[in-house]
Amino acid sequence: LLENPSEYSEECYNHITHFGRKGGFELSLDDTYFVRELITASYRLFTPEQKQALNNLLLNVKDKRHLSIQHNGDRKIHYLKWYGEKNFLILTAIPLSEINNYIVLKRRFQELKRKFPNLINKPPQRITVSGVYAPFDQKAYDKMTLEHWEQTFLEIDRDRMNFSTSRGSLLEHSRQFEKEVEGQPNFFIPLISKLIDEWIVKEDYIISGLEGFVKANHDANEVLSLITLILDKIQQVNSLISVNRMSGYLIESQTVNVQLIDFLRKNSLSKIEEINTSIEDMLQRAVNNSDGTAIWYLMDGTEQN
Repeated sequence: LLENPSEYSEECYNHITHFGRKGGFELSLDDTYFVRELITASYRLFTPEQKQALNNLLLNVKDKRHLSIQHNGDRKIHYLKWYGEKNFLILTAIPLSEINNYIVLKRRFQELKRKFPNLINKPPQRITVSGVYAPFDQKAYDKMTLEHWEQTFLEIDRDRMNFSTSRGSLLEHSRQFEKEVEGQPNFFIPLISKLIDEWIVKEDYIISGLEGFVKANHDANEVLSLITLILDKIQQVNSLISVNRMSGYLIESQTVNVQLIDFLRKNSLSKIEEINTSIEDMLQRAVNNSDGTAIWYLMDGTEQN
C-alpha cells in the first residue's frame, strides 16, 4: 500500500479506518508507525467525505493509560502530562497543508504542538533482547494445575520484562501457554471454556489457547465451538487477525458455521460487496489489503463448497 497508494487509495482508507475503529491507535507508538506512514502517503487521495470521517476518527484518539492513576504506597502517580501525545503524533501524519483546511483539526494540532514541541514521527527503534524467557521455568509449568494457570493469568496482565532476571511477562507467558495447550489440548479444554465464559483475563491468553488447539490439530468442531463464543467479545486488532488465521484451519477441515462466516464478512470484508469485479481482480486486491487473509480463506472455503 505504501509503495503505490494512488492505485489502492480505497484500500488505504479502509485499512486506516478499520485499524482505528478496532482500537489500533491505542497501541504503542511503535505499533502505529506503519499506519501513520500510510496516512501521510494516502491522505491527499481521499475524497472530502473520507477526509472528514478520518479527521473525526483521529481527533477522538485517546490514550486511556494516561488518564489512569497508579498508587505507590500512599503516593498517587498521574500521567496527564503525557495525555495527547499519541493524538498529536497521529495528527502529524496528516500533511500540514491538509490540516490547515480544517479549522477544528488545525486548532487541535496547534494546541498539542505547543504541549509537545519536540515530539516527531520517527521509525520504531529496533531493540534486540536475547534470552527473554517465560516468567517461570519449564519444571514449574509442568506442575501447574488449571487453577494455577488461571491465577497466573490474573497476576501477569501487563507486557513488562524483568531485566534483572531476563524473564518476560504477558507475551512470553501467553506463548508458553499456547505451547502447553498444543502439547495436551484435552487437558486445557475446561480452562479455555471457563476463561471464555467469564472473560476476565487478558484476551491474549484466550487467543493463545485457541491457537494452541489449532497447532495441535485438535477436533475442528470443538475449536469452532470455542471460537464462535469469542466472536462478539474480542476487542484487539491482533485477536481479529488471529481469528482470520484460525479460520483457515476450520475451512480446510470443512468445519465452519454461519456465525464465523458472518464475522469474517463484517469485520474483514466490509467492502467486499462494493467490489464489482472478477474473482481474479478481487484476489489481487487481497494481496494488497489488510483483510487479505480473510479474503483468501473465504474464497478457499467457497471453492471447496
